[in-house]
Amino acid sequence: GGCVWGDIVSKPNVTGSRVEDARFLFGASDWGYLFLLFFLIIVIRFFLVFAFYPITSRIGIGSNWREAVFMSYGGLRGAVGIALALSLHAKVYHLTSESERSDMLFRGDTAKLFGMVGGIALLTLVINAPTCGPLLRKLGLVTPTETRKKVVENYHQHMIQFVLKEYVALLTEERFSNVDFSVVKEHTCLGGITYEQLMRAVQRHKDKSPSDL
Repeated sequence: GGCVWGDIVSKPNVTGSRVEDARFLFGASDWGYLFLLFFLIIVIRFFLVFAFYPITSRIGIGSNWREAVFMSYGGLRGAVGIALALSLHAKVYHLTSESERSDMLFRGDTAKLFGMVGGIALLTLVINAPTCGPLLRKLGLVTPTETRKKVVENYHQHMIQFVLKEYVALLTEERFSNVDFSVVKEHTCLGGITYEQLMRAVQRHKDKSPSDL
């Protein structure tokens, strides 16, 4: 996609029979429209994010206005658009020919469309990506909030309990009957599990298992 975009923005569009009549297919005015479009996309994204902020701030673990600002600014724009524009560009070139003037107009329009979409993605990588880090620090989002810490800790505890349950289930198989738990602890997330906790997990597994097995 990047190679095709580079070819489009640097390709001359010959409108006459003389060399003097040649101009770039993606001209200076198109570059101006590209930057204007990039600015408007950022404005629209801010509008949409904050229009739904009263809802997104109350669902799930919620969010605050700082996170909403970063979501509005930091989103990659044009990723899906590049694939669609590239597909359209290739399809139009396949169905048209250079002998028909109307076909050449179609090719020029789709080439400019692809140039705009690719340009948006490029500006996102060149402008937004390098400035996201300083923006995160400015908004104070580098240090995780208490809510995020609780979510991570809760996930960690659920992961430990799941791994412990699966480990106990494996112990019921004869081939794993002689496994040393101290060795297992060193290579899994069960390092903080005591022998007593292991025995309680074994007992829970026995209580839940059919007695005739």
